[in-house]
Amino acid sequence: MNRDQQQGTKWQLKKLRKMILDTSFLPAETLQSAQPSFSQELFNNETSVKIRNAAKESMFIQGMASGTLDPDDYGGYMVQDAAYCFNAVEAFDVAANKIQSEGKPEFALLYRVQSESYKKYNQEFVKVWQLKSTESIVMGPAAATYVD
Repeated sequence: MNRDQQQGTKWQLKKLRKMILDTSFLPAETLQSAQPSFSQELFNNETSVKIRNAAKESMFIQGMASGTLDPDDYGGYMVQDAAYCFNAVEAFDVAANKIQSEGKPEFALLYRVQSESYKKYNQEFVKVWQLKSTESIVMGPAAATYVD
């Protein structure tokens, strides 16, 4: 693959990773809670702020933000991210079926929408990287432990 092809591939993958969550189906009062949630309190915790700020200054995050990550240094992470995404489809499908059987169709729909989003990303990833299928990517031990 020549340098121009690599640059084109990088641009295509950058474009693919932007996921937008449509919250229009949620009532407005759900989006604006009067009291901060546990997650918000955790996010604003002094220690969390220090960790978050240190992470934002890391070469990895700065490289992602500027599009200057060296693929030789970080390509393995991209491969493992793909392996995770390939396996996430099944997890979302299983969750959708389980929650549907429990009589909660609105949550089942949420899982199905997420599954479809991952399927689209996975199809594009396979196409851009010219893979035979999603099985062409083997999950490493860390990602496998996380998924299991």
